[in-house]
Order: sequence, then C-alpha cells, then structure tokens
Amino acid sequence: MRDFIFLILGVSLIFESCSDKNVPQEFISTPLTEVTSTVKKVSLELPSSNTVPFKTSECLLYDTLAFSYVRASDYMISVSNALTGELIGNFCKRGRAWNELTDALPLQHVYIKNGELKADLISYHDSKVFVWNITKSLQSSQDVYD
Repeated sequence: MRDFIFLILGVSLIFESCSDKNVPQEFISTPLTEVTSTVKKVSLELPSSNTVPFKTSECLLYDTLAFSYVRASDYMISVSNALTGELIGNFCKRGRAWNELTDALPLQHVYIKNGELKADLISYHDSKVFVWNITKSLQSSQDVYD
C-alpha cells in the first residue's frame, strides 16, 4: 500500500511539474535594459621576449596591469606591466594567519570603488571573501585587504 501511495505521488508530481502554469516572465520582477558602452578598443602587443613574467593561462589584464595567478609560489598573484613585461610585485601571500589565504580562485575581474582598484578573492578553504585593495598594495608593496 505504501508503494502505491508513493507511485501516485510521483506521477502527480510529474504531471504538475510539466504543466505550463509557470511562465518564466512571472519570476522576473525587474525590467531588463540593454547597457551600451563607448569604451574604445585598443590592440595590445605584448613583447616577444621569453622573459615575460606573466606567462599563464590564468591572466587578467586591466589597463596596463597584468594579474597572473601563480600556483607554485608563496604568493598567489603576480602583477606585471602588460606593455613591458616588467614584474611590479608578488601579492596575496599564502598562509594560515588571519590576513593570509590558504588558496583562492583565480581573479575574474577587478573593479574601482571609492577611487581605488580592488578585487574580490574567494578563499574556498577558509570560507571567506577577501577584498584586496590593489591600489594600496601597489603603493605600499604589501598585501592590503579591506
């Protein structure tokens, strides 16, 4: 008898979930608007030298900065000049202190907040999100988190 009740419930759920009652427009309560941008696109030629320090598949370019995710190092992110290839510094030290990350996902994007360049570093091992203040880190040559 119990199996029969589960069978009836299962069949009724299938019919209910496959009905056309749920229209997707009912779930979107915000009007969608198209965003257009007038940013000028510029081609970037990297130097052909073998000494470019940001050779990685996990590299993010922002303006003239190249952020590289470094796997085998005490630091997670290497910042270089994207035009010359010159290494500016290594940041985001790996560790277990309160202001260090054990590991983080590679940078996906950087943003400007209050006139400062920042990035969110997701440390899945620590279950934390660190807000890396890139502007202050580059000025002080130290890791600065907000």
